[in-house]
Amino acid sequence: MAGRRHLPGAPTAPWCTGWARFWIDRPQRSHLLTVAARCRFGSLAEIETVLLDTGAQWSVLGGELAREVEADAFDLETDIILATRLGAARGRLHEISVSLLAEEGEDVTLSATVVLAPSWSGPPVIGYRGFLERLRFGFDPGEGPDDQWLFFAGAS
Repeated sequence: MAGRRHLPGAPTAPWCTGWARFWIDRPQRSHLLTVAARCRFGSLAEIETVLLDTGAQWSVLGGELAREVEADAFDLETDIILATRLGAARGRLHEISVSLLAEEGEDVTLSATVVLAPSWSGPPVIGYRGFLERLRFGFDPGEGPDDQWLFFAGAS
């Protein structure tokens, strides 16, 4: 896997501290992720491919993943109902550590507010409120599907 070549004018620290490939229309189980990236949740060792959705109000973790991260999550005691293209999803807001994984540079780990919704059948979603709003990020479409890069750093 070749690394990203540094181009004149490409972002550098402190604007970004890490970057990784992102994928367009990536199949994930029975879903097609419009924009996909790699994350890690809480203390789980597994890497998850997530839907990166700047239009999603909240990040959402469902099914087995929601149950697995619950021990690492702080319950904010706020129930929520999300209206999604897959129907309504009931869940609860939690704070949990979320890492956006870098191929080059440094991962970014943030305390994120996410909806844990065990009945949610969709893919893991990284949304704006509680995560992306706390991140500096930019997309570089590159020269093709193997050259698309997501640049990121914590916003602080």
